[in-house]
Amino acid sequence: MNADSIQPSRALLLAALAVLICLKTAMLFAPPIGDEAYYWMWGQFLDWSYHDHPPLNALLLRASYELFGWNLFALRAPGLLTWAISFAVIGWWGVRLAGQGGALAAIVIAGISPLFFVFQSIVYNDHALIAGILVSVHFFVLFVESSESGRPRWLLLYAAALFVGVPALAKYSAVFIGLGYAFWFLGTPAGRKLLTSPHVWLAGLLACATQVPVIWWNYTHDLTSFRFHFAGRFFGARDAMSIMWRLFNFLIVATLIFSPFLIPGLVRFLRNSGNGDLARFRTVVRPALLLSLVIFSAFALRMLPHFYWLIPPLAAYLPVAAVSTGPREALWHIGFSLFVTAVLTFHIAVVPVSSLFGIRGVEDVAFGAVEIAERAQAEMQAREADLMLTTSYTLASLIGFHLRRTDIYSYLHTPEQYDVWFRYEDHAGKSAIVVTDSHRPAYQPERDRFESFDEIGKVRATRFGIFVNEFTLYHAKGLRP
Repeated sequence: MNADSIQPSRALLLAALAVLICLKTAMLFAPPIGDEAYYWMWGQFLDWSYHDHPPLNALLLRASYELFGWNLFALRAPGLLTWAISFAVIGWWGVRLAGQGGALAAIVIAGISPLFFVFQSIVYNDHALIAGILVSVHFFVLFVESSESGRPRWLLLYAAALFVGVPALAKYSAVFIGLGYAFWFLGTPAGRKLLTSPHVWLAGLLACATQVPVIWWNYTHDLTSFRFHFAGRFFGARDAMSIMWRLFNFLIVATLIFSPFLIPGLVRFLRNSGNGDLARFRTVVRPALLLSLVIFSAFALRMLPHFYWLIPPLAAYLPVAAVSTGPREALWHIGFSLFVTAVLTFHIAVVPVSSLFGIRGVEDVAFGAVEIAERAQAEMQAREADLMLTTSYTLASLIGFHLRRTDIYSYLHTPEQYDVWFRYEDHAGKSAIVVTDSHRPAYQPERDRFESFDEIGKVRATRFGIFVNEFTLYHAKGLRP
């Protein structure tokens, strides 16, 4: 296969790459999103694991803080690192599969997918998940090649095992790639032949050993994270219409955000047989994707599955996406994806698109966070309050990030990481400035935590004259333990 078979034109690919880099730069300087600030706070409170996810992203953010200080660049720097790692792997396979010109096509086709552009631009746990999976699959495919030749290179298998464990320290869903490896060993003659080797089992043990910190933290915290993911989310309506809507939403949004013009190539890739590198990738991607679709579709019976849960198998497909996508499909993909990524960049970096239509969204809290942080701190000093609290972990994290403080907490009545950091009995009887926003007002459980709960005033946040959010300040006294 040569580069001409997958490239619409080199000029178009270079132009798309230039636009992609411009959008990436704009995202680098976008206001911090609530969850990004939340994970930044994790890095300030290092632990073996956390309520929502394992610890890798927190470790990367803490390292970035130690290197660059407390600022926006330090918040986004880990994403630049993992973006570079991802593109290095994808470009390497582009050259191997399609010659010297294949790297550019591979990087552009993969990099402009809205799913991977967004999740490798904002510093959620997914950026490390994607990079780790790409590195792991890279090593595993090379190991499979060596095994098929009768000379297995065991160091490649150990590297694949280590790097499937590493992204699992970012998000639990990396396990689907490990299951893809297991299917190769069980489902192919070459794989079954190797099951008598201790190296296979030691590599599996290495992958499992990376999860010891997570298991230990959960053991010492009443299985908090495991219960949250495997029990606490299942509360959706069970009627047929609700289930069908959740399933439809999951599949359609996943298709749109991945790019509908990559789907035909993905389907051909999954259906084809044969030998070579594409077949080796297929032995991992096919079972991982099918298992993900079956399990997460089943989740729709009781909850809304999230499109980004499909990131692991789709990330494993990225190195071969360009050679699986036809030239015409690639043209449509580039046009569609650049439009969507531009809109998403505008939404995150400039002004929420929903605000243009008078619709409030959870992302709106990022806009106006600086103003409400300064106002809340001024009210805290003027009223000599002991604490600053919020009714949203994203709002607490954003205010803390902008004020460079780690003593601002969320006291939302539903479980979250702040429950580990904020102990009511340590602050009994204290007063607080409580900050809420239009997405998370102070409900009765939050009001009942205090003996008195009096409104101070409201702060309207605008962006270029467009109303995006409204914050409310309260002076609360007598925190109840």
